[in-house]
Amino acid sequence: MTPGLTEGEYLLVNKMVYWDVPLIGGGDGYLLQPPRFGDVIVFQFPVDPTRNFVKRVIGVPGDTIKIESGVVFVNGEALVEPYVTKPDIGHTREVVVPPDSYFVLGDNRRASDDSRSWGMVPRANVIGHAWVSYWPPEQLKELLPFY
Repeated sequence: MTPGLTEGEYLLVNKMVYWDVPLIGGGDGYLLQPPRFGDVIVFQFPVDPTRNFVKRVIGVPGDTIKIESGVVFVNGEALVEPYVTKPDIGHTREVVVPPDSYFVLGDNRRASDDSRSWGMVPRANVIGHAWVSYWPPEQLKELLPFY
């Protein structure tokens, strides 16, 4: 997630924002909101749930994602991604994000292990929204989403 996050930083994670809650009349939902495009989330790595990863949400359920020469297209629109400093030049086939899943990418695309290689993040794996980096103190910063 460099340059936004660097190795050794400690994060405060808002776990409540994405809590599943029962809805009146049945079903389930979120306490405040579901993960949205641009959110930096913490989740259990789908391949090894003992590890937590931090990545940016690029696709939410129903979105169509495709990458051509490193340019990410969501629902046919090229993304403007000022947070990406080292874009990748790769390609992916077009995928549709299934229900209860998220397509995530790291900001350092050349070195990121993300949805391009292991697929979607299931809703059940999402721990919370990365909110504030508090350590080391000189790097105290709020992790605002880019919209």
